[in-house]
Amino acid sequence: MNEGRLNLGVVTGVEAESFGEPGSRTFRVRASTGSGEVLIWLEKEQLVALGQAVDQILERTPESQGASPRPVTAPAEISGEVSAHVGSLALAFDTTQNAFALEASELWEATLDVQRLLVLASREQLVKMVAQIDEIVAGGRPRCPMCGRPLGPSPHFCPPSNGHAHVLDEGRA
Repeated sequence: MNEGRLNLGVVTGVEAESFGEPGSRTFRVRASTGSGEVLIWLEKEQLVALGQAVDQILERTPESQGASPRPVTAPAEISGEVSAHVGSLALAFDTTQNAFALEASELWEATLDVQRLLVLASREQLVKMVAQIDEIVAGGRPRCPMCGRPLGPSPHFCPPSNGHAHVLDEGRA
């Protein structure tokens, strides 16, 4: 470890996962190494933003890049499972290592005393993760077509449909 940073190097897998029923799900990214796993717990909004950021960086990075990562530094050895909730994520393409770098910071409830986690992934791994994120988001609660709020098993209060909210018509000033 370097300055409170756990560098996993090139991981053998990186996956997006969710658990629970829509409306009360938890979300994480699981990065696997040869000796263990790191579980990065996220809010749904963070997972959605991560999927969008990965889509954008994949579009901007030539397809030949990121296919065969070559780490410059030796990764940290972990054994078993390391877990942390994350406050912030950063994504970049590291030309030196020919890999996509995902760094989690502002960690809390971490099982190791680190401030940052660094994962290096290939293009193929990120493409699969984006597909998983899309599937997770699609599996959420349906949205009300009038107000956009998530629908659930309990009655839905929809201001545009019941006269309790002032809805502006965009065509009028």
